[in-house]
Amino acid sequence: MLRRGRDILKLANHGKHGVNELFKIITATFAVAFGFVTAALVFVISCLLSGKENSHERANETVEGIVQFFFYIMFAGPYVVASSGVELWREEKLSIQSLAICLLVSAAWSFCLGVIVVHLMILFI
Repeated sequence: MLRRGRDILKLANHGKHGVNELFKIITATFAVAFGFVTAALVFVISCLLSGKENSHERANETVEGIVQFFFYIMFAGPYVVASSGVELWREEKLSIQSLAICLLVSAAWSFCLGVIVVHLMILFI
């Protein structure tokens, strides 16, 4: 029985070469999805707490406000980039190539965020 997140990683290292590659692909896909879901949740919770529809437009001039905004955008950034890109593309203010770049940046950012969040979960489980 697997008791900790680290046991899953040990189990993945004991398989054949093809199984390890598949595990890496699944892990990367999970990290992107988990990072994007985390970003969306941070965005929605922030909108609910602030009472504003677009809470990423609320940067303050104070040091405390700037620090809060930095941590907010660090975690909600992938969702903000993807949703803003799609919204601008629908309004025909953004080309399809620019939308593709926005979505690629969002996916890469989601991967990094997902790796960090999954790593923290493995450490604390």
